[in-house]
Amino acid sequence: MVNFVCRCSAAPYFEPMFQVGVAASKDVPAVLFGGGLRLFSLGKGDVAVGGGLALAWVKDLNHLRSGDVVTGTKDIEQDLSFDHAPRPRPYFTIQYKF
Repeated sequence: MVNFVCRCSAAPYFEPMFQVGVAASKDVPAVLFGGGLRLFSLGKGDVAVGGGLALAWVKDLNHLRSGDVVTGTKDIEQDLSFDHAPRPRPYFTIQYKF
């Protein structure tokens, strides 16, 4: 995740930010878009809170349906494939600068 912080705020303790990120998971890849506030602007020890939308691609059954007879988990794993359309889900973050 990358935070783009706007240092244009008149208040010294709040800075707006825009977030963009990628989840590089092979099981659930996702793209994240959001925003938030960076709090305290004190350098080391800053805290940020944010939230946004995660567009995740998840694996689902292709041909098998609920109630179908399978001989083991291998049958299920071989039938899984990624959905073409991402599933949007909200996310919330709390970040601390060490």
